[in-house]
Formats: sequence, structure tokens, C-alpha cells
Amino acid sequence: MKRQMVSIFLALLSLSAFWQTHAAERPIVAVFEIEGHESGIKKKLLTNLTNFLAAKLTEGGYQVIPQAQIRHRLRNQKNTSYQECFEQNCQIEIGRELAAQKSLSSRIMKIGNRCQLTATLYDLRKSAAEQAATARGKCDEDSLLESVEKLALKLCAPQKAANKQSAKVMSDFEKELRRTQKLVEKQEREKKTWDTLSKMVENPQIPASTRAQLLQKFIAEFGKDKAYSKKAYAKLVELLPGKLIVDSEPRKAQIKVNGVAIGKTPIELEYKAGEYRVESSLNGFETRDQVLSVNPGKVTKQIFVMKDLRPGVLILDSQPRGAKVLIKGGENVIRGKTPFSRQVESGDYQVEINKYGYASVNREVSLKATQETKISLVLKELPPGEMVIKTQPPGAMISWAKATSGGSKSKSKLVWNKTQGETPLNTEMRSGPYLVRTSKPGYADVTRSVQVVGGQKTEISISLLRDYPMNPYKKWGHIAFWSGVGLAALGGIAMSQGMAAASDYKAGDVDARDSSQTWAGVMYGSFGVGGALLVSGAVLWAMSPGDQQWQESRIPKLAAIPTADGIVFSLGGRW
Repeated sequence: MKRQMVSIFLALLSLSAFWQTHAAERPIVAVFEIEGHESGIKKKLLTNLTNFLAAKLTEGGYQVIPQAQIRHRLRNQKNTSYQECFEQNCQIEIGRELAAQKSLSSRIMKIGNRCQLTATLYDLRKSAAEQAATARGKCDEDSLLESVEKLALKLCAPQKAANKQSAKVMSDFEKELRRTQKLVEKQEREKKTWDTLSKMVENPQIPASTRAQLLQKFIAEFGKDKAYSKKAYAKLVELLPGKLIVDSEPRKAQIKVNGVAIGKTPIELEYKAGEYRVESSLNGFETRDQVLSVNPGKVTKQIFVMKDLRPGVLILDSQPRGAKVLIKGGENVIRGKTPFSRQVESGDYQVEINKYGYASVNREVSLKATQETKISLVLKELPPGEMVIKTQPPGAMISWAKATSGGSKSKSKLVWNKTQGETPLNTEMRSGPYLVRTSKPGYADVTRSVQVVGGQKTEISISLLRDYPMNPYKKWGHIAFWSGVGLAALGGIAMSQGMAAASDYKAGDVDARDSSQTWAGVMYGSFGVGGALLVSGAVLWAMSPGDQQWQESRIPKLAAIPTADGIVFSLGGRW
């Protein structure tokens, strides 16, 4: 019995603390300045009336954002003054940025000798009007003050009624807790309490926030793992949204939740418990997205740090101009010539500048978004280098062309200099990469890549290979073989024509007989001669010696051949 009394005392104590917390949870309202300049009312009076309206709303149960914060936010928006934000969209956006739940837009209109006051309370989460109120009176200061007070009373009436209803519901639930404390079995007490609570939760006349707080109290009282507590939590998810606060660096990013545009950062939203894909996008910046979990009655905060993708401007120049520019950074490779000016994605880059006869220059450059980065360089001229070219056998003609830094260049773009002389050749050349070509009658041309370094000697030796003509065995083998192929093809055509003529003869065309016999003769002759040429050509082709071997071993037409008995003069042939 003593333990039961202690539990009752603790329950009542927690309920008291819970009710105090509930009493402090009042809607947050952003009260914007009353619009009334067209009615001839002075700005100072409008400001005083706005402050009075804000005070009466606070007295009536609302939490009101200080006017100084609203003015500061408007100045940050680059508006010239606080009074300019009378548009509904502007007020809703500013209200969200200030983490308000509601915004109040009010206006004074002078009609005849009387002034009509209107006020509209907007639910910022739904972006819709929730409540409106009007008041009418004379246009002097005292009458306007009375009209504003009437307006405030009308706006506060629903909130006061909701507070009164919540107090009654909380009182009834407290009585139910005291009554069920007498039950010995906790399970039976949980069921009895839930029966009462479920009716309250389903009552639409009770404010949703009050019903949510009753469910939280029930879960705290009986634990999360109980059967009825799970039901209470399911109802709590439906009634009590969680808060999602999203910000970005930089601000003013467009926010989408599950693909639906919501507004710009900073923004505070309310959602039912669950997971949501939130996307932050801003022109010129990296788009970010993340899946966020929202819990009932909890606050989920997310700040998106967005990479600046806006390009910077890189300006390069050199003395002398015409130097090649190579820019590398990440996956970006950019080429050009000085003077160079281009928009480049912000980031870190390696810049290389090259020109024939001048020392290469490498620089690390950090480009910032929307900013110009200028680099001007004076290239250092390199002294000429000495190139020595030797060939075996000597006497080859030399020519060269400028190559790329890699030592190669498309043949169609090469500009070969005139022949510079015969090997061995010693000459001075400007520093840089070159392609050197040798040519000598009876030998194959050779091309080599050479890097000439200023102030140094570069030597290259090239062995030339003889360019031997095709030997007669191989040549006649080619002629015979391909002639045989041609005659075989002719035989095939003749066979086709002969078969067509024979078919016509069988069909009754007497003249077709001679044609068939003629084509048959052509066919047999072509196949016979063609086959012989094919076989002969293949044999000559296969058995022919190499071009170099035949050229070096053949007997000249006129030769003196030493023998044991003296010298024999021979008039030899090709064979």
C-alpha cells in the first residue's frame, strides 16, 4: 500500500511538471507592421499600433517574435525599410526564416470618415490563411487604439478557448490516473487508462497538441514496450509532427523535400515522423541531398555545405607571345596559346607554358569563383644546342622538322626544312624537340626524334638499311599467280554463260548450240591456262630467295671470275 501511494505521488508530480511544460508551449507568431500609409496615417503611429497589437497577442496566449528581429531580417534581405514587406509571399518567407509558426498581416483602410482594420493569421507550415478578424471605428488615435484592441481580442479568442479546453482535458486525465491507481493489477490499470485516453484522442474538439501530450504522458507512465503504449505511439506519430530545420552555406538555397519545392534556406518545417529525402540546390553551386529521419516532437537539423562551382577567369600572357599553354586540374585538361583568357571552373590547377627555344615554366594556380587571376611571364631564352648526326654508311641527306614536347607530331602538320647537308653533319639548333629524317638512294628513309638541349651536344647515330628491289623469281611468281586468278575468274564467267546457252538450246533455241560450245571452249581454256599459271606462280613465289639474298648472290652481266687456271670472263644473265 505504501509503495502504491508513492507511485500515485510520483504520477501527480510528473503530471504537474507536464502541465507546466504544456502551458509554456504557445504558438510563435511574427507580427508584421500594420499597412496604412495610403490612409494618411503617420509611420510612427503605425509602429506604435503594431507594438500594441503584438503586446495584446502575447497577453492572449501567443509567443511573439520581437519587432527588432523582424527589422534586422528585412535589412539583411536588402529591403530599404521595414515597411516594404507587405506582400503575402514576402511575409511568409521572412516568418519561416525566423522559425515562426504563424504570421500576422494587418491593414488599415480609410473609408469615408471611418477606418476599417483587417488582420489575417497565416499558418506558415501550410502556407494558408488560418484565421481573420476585422474591427471598425473612427480614425483618431484613441479610436484606432480601441479598434486594434478589439482586433487582438478576436484573434486571441480561439487560442484562449483551446487553452481552456486543454486544461479541462488534462484535468479529466489526471482524475482518471488517480482513479486507476487503486487498481492492483498494472495491466488492468493500463487498459482502463487507455480506454479513457483513446476516446479523448479521437475527439476532434480537443486541440491536436493537447492530444499528443496526453499520449506522451501515457507512454511515459506505462513504458514504450507495452501493447497499449505501441498503439499510443502510432497515434502520436499521426498527431505530433517533428521539426525539420534546414540551412545551407551559402544561404538562399532552394529546398526540396521528396522532390517537392518547399522554400529557401534557412527554413523550418513540420513533418510527420518518417524518413524524407531533402535536396539543397543553388545556381552555381553543387547540389546536395540527404535522407533525414524525423521523430515525433523532436527537432532534426541539417546544414548543407555546398561547393562553389561558379567559374573564375584565368588570364595568361608571356613575353614573347605565342607560347603553348597546358592547364591540368582534376579531370580538366585545357590547351591554348598566349595571350590566353578563359573561364575555368574554380579550384587548384597546374599551369605549364612552353615555347621553342625558351625554358618551360610551371606554376600552381588557385582559381576562386567569379574572380580574375592574372599571370604574366617573361620567358627565358635558352642558348642554342649542338647536334651531331652520323649514319652508316655516310653520305645520307638530312632534313628536320619541329616536333611537340612529346617528340611526335601528326605527319600532315609537319613542316620539313630543306636538306641541311650530308652526314656526318654538325650544326647548331635552338633548344626543343625535333624529328630528324635521313634519305640516301638505295636505302630506306629513317626518322628519329631528338631533344636538343641548350648549351649541350646531342649526338645520334643511324644505321641505314638497304632498300632492295623485288627479285625476278618473286616478281614473275606474282605475275603468274594473279594472271592465273584472273583466267580462273574468266573461266567461271564462261561456265555460267555456257550453262545459260545450253539451257536455251534445250528449250528449243537452235542458235544457242553454237554459243554454248564457244563458251565451253573459253571455259576449258581459261581453267586450264589459269590453273597452270596459278600453280607456277605459287611455286615461283614460294621458292624465290629473299630480295637481299638474291641481290647479293647474283652474278653480274659482265664479271671476271677467278679460277685455278686463271681468270674467266663471263657474260652472265639475271638467271
